[in-house]
Amino acid sequence: MEQVITAPDEEWITYIAKMWLLGSQISEEIAGHKMDGSMDDLDRLQTIVDSAQIPVGNTQQLQSLGIVFGKVFVSETAGYDWWVIEDEYGKDACVRYKDTSPDFS
Repeated sequence: MEQVITAPDEEWITYIAKMWLLGSQISEEIAGHKMDGSMDDLDRLQTIVDSAQIPVGNTQQLQSLGIVFGKVFVSETAGYDWWVIEDEYGKDACVRYKDTSPDFS
């Protein structure tokens, strides 16, 4: 299946928000501070990773930290926004630059 990139609908926007909230909850528990969408979140993410308290197999928690990282990146880097990518493995949130598409040729 060829990759398809689409703008997030209401369901995906809600998913991204819920995952960010989970990442913020993890940060509060491990780093002592909630996420706030600022560059300070990168230090919080590093504290969480360094703590080794998130099991490698806990996909949801790890993905929530990716959403936190993505939120900082999108907020701080012009031209990037949230999109949804679908391929043979399913659908997932991603960060995309303007209207670019992957070219693997």
